[in-house]
Amino acid sequence: MAVQKFEDLLVWQKSQDLTIQIYKAFQDTKDFSFKHQIAKSARCYIYPLDYIV
Repeated sequence: MAVQKFEDLLVWQKSQDLTIQIYKAFQDTKDFSFKHQIAKSARCYIYPLDYIV
């Protein structure tokens, strides 16, 4: 199977799944600056997932 776009890469798909898990794990965190730092680091290699989560 040839890769047509980066979304076809298994590593990208797994990183997207991990990002969503991180967002969900920290969604109830009251410390905004900590939550923001975690969210920023979780999406550093993929585009923002605000429309998914």
